Amino acid sequence: MKLTRRNSILTYLAIFSLLASSFAFSTAGAQTRAEKKEEALARFDALATYAQNLTKAARTAEPIADDNGAALGRVLRVLARRDGRNNPLLVTDNAAAGKSVVEGLARRVVAGNVPAALRGKRIFALDAGSLLAESKTGAEFGQKLEAVLRDVSKADGRVILFVENLEGLLSAREAQAAEDALNMLAGDVARGTVRMIGSVTPDAFELKLAQNDAFKSSLQEIYLDRAEQTADSDDEEESSDEQSGGESFVGDKISPDLREALGGTSAAERVQVILQGDDLKNASLRDFLNSNGARVAGNFGSLGAQAVEIPLSAVNRLSELRGISYVSLDGETRALSIGHVSRTTGTDDIDEENEVSPTGVVTVKKLNGKDIGIAILDSGIYGAHKAFRGRDGKSRIVFSKDFTGENRTDDPYGHGTHVAGLAAGNGQVADGLYAGVAPDANIINLRVLNSKGTGTTAGLLNALNWLLANRYTYNVRVVNLSLGTAAINSYRNDPVCRAVRKLVDAGIVVAAAAGNDGKNAAGKKVYGQVHSPGNEPSAITVGASNTFGTNTRADDAVATYSSRGPTRSFWTDAQGVKHYDNLIKPDLVAPGNKLISAGSVSNLLVTKNPSLDSNVSSAPDAEMMSLSGTSMATPIVAGSAALLFQTNSKITPNMVKALLMYTSQQLKGFNAFEQGA
Repeated sequence: MKLTRRNSILTYLAIFSLLASSFAFSTAGAQTRAEKKEEALARFDALATYAQNLTKAARTAEPIADDNGAALGRVLRVLARRDGRNNPLLVTDNAAAGKSVVEGLARRVVAGNVPAALRGKRIFALDAGSLLAESKTGAEFGQKLEAVLRDVSKADGRVILFVENLEGLLSAREAQAAEDALNMLAGDVARGTVRMIGSVTPDAFELKLAQNDAFKSSLQEIYLDRAEQTADSDDEEESSDEQSGGESFVGDKISPDLREALGGTSAAERVQVILQGDDLKNASLRDFLNSNGARVAGNFGSLGAQAVEIPLSAVNRLSELRGISYVSLDGETRALSIGHVSRTTGTDDIDEENEVSPTGVVTVKKLNGKDIGIAILDSGIYGAHKAFRGRDGKSRIVFSKDFTGENRTDDPYGHGTHVAGLAAGNGQVADGLYAGVAPDANIINLRVLNSKGTGTTAGLLNALNWLLANRYTYNVRVVNLSLGTAAINSYRNDPVCRAVRKLVDAGIVVAAAAGNDGKNAAGKKVYGQVHSPGNEPSAITVGASNTFGTNTRADDAVATYSSRGPTRSFWTDAQGVKHYDNLIKPDLVAPGNKLISAGSVSNLLVTKNPSLDSNVSSAPDAEMMSLSGTSMATPIVAGSAALLFQTNSKITPNMVKALLMYTSQQLKGFNAFEQGA
């Protein structure tokens, strides 16, 4: 469907009513299933006798405001790891703080607000020190602990055991019994028959527990008394919001195009790859990279990714290392592009909105994107252009940074300036005829495409990593990606798709171009050509419509070049079978054909194609040009998202997506794989 506007009250009521009814139904069903699971676990006598069921307690407990979000996010990251060190060890002098974090985890499990792999788990708390102190003999304690661990093992992965007060074991008078208990626990955890979360003081950990080899290979310590990094560095840790909704990697750990390169290229050749994993700082990986002469080209800590140049012959062994989840080629990204925007999209109709106060005073609120940050990841922006000035005459480009290595943030190619103008141009040229959708929004210029309009996956990941670290500084609520590459890797494995998902989880709308491969050389329709990251479910994937130069929507059609779904990215299982994503994309279409917007001075696109110059003005700070493509349609949606955030800053990216899809207008004669909603 084509983006347009309907009655906002009807939209909100319809969507919220639907969500409310769905939630009520699913909650009732979940409660019944939960009760059945509790009945099954009640048969484990030792667990019921010596441990406390925290998930059962969380189901009836009063909700609390402080959910230990940052610490809980670190716990979730460790639990989600695919290597052996997926058992969190909370190191803190405050035992109550450790238990509070685990109780917060139990509440999230009950609410279903955890990754899929943790849903339905039961968390039991065992005070190991007290259990030992209350036992008459060391042998009695050993029998009790063994019975508890046996019950956890029989639960077949349904139980996570929170072992608190480990220092009580380490300092016990029954030294031999304590040591035997630790070895028993460490052995079960190392074998994977018991999943645990531990709690210990820093002194006890450093002096004793850290020396236990079995624990060292199975536990990942989390220091609760140390503040997490907040600087905008490559090594910044992810927040809980960025990680809790993550989806597991699937299939072959080497991407299809890299796997193909392994079979047909000289093993001595060096390639640049993107590593993804949950522990890219471990010593074994570092030693392997050093011994193979690898060069680390970039660390993207917030995304759990790293760019590495390495001999092709080492890739297979690299993929098998602990902490590595996926290895893919650092591919090329490129711009996806080949004047009546405000009228045909309906933004003229919502330029003003009346607000009535409780006392009956009517005020007029301008819907123009004011104070909302839109990040344009593209070929740079010509900052001297009039289109990007604020009402005070100052530039609305509040930050610029280059990620291409060319050390410039202007736009010699010409694509990014045009895109930024469509999203947030102010209309100062030609009396507002070519204004963008959100003309008062702030612009964050992240240059990821070089002077020829191409970039790398590593450069794009670097920019997305920067965004996660700095989103609050510039109030970035919307990201525009009018770029892409062939969608080969399943969205579950694709590093850019996973980065987009983290941005969305962090509260940022990501608008991504569908691509311009909707027809073949003979002009026939082609399906299944949506580009990455447009194949990411959480992104708003935008196709292009053709308005044929009129303001009426009656003659609008999907542009012939606009990429059609379904998505054909895939993963390969152990038997070599390909599993395609087959998602319905794009999500919607917006005007993208022959749109006039800001042009950067002496840009490459106009230099090679003089007909793209719209001849609106010859002044360097007022040049305008015409471009077509899903690259042009995408900033129309990005600007619209900024207006929604201005209207209600508390809405989520998924709500923005739902509102835009629900209120879009269907184009006759086109199916869901062409126009989306």
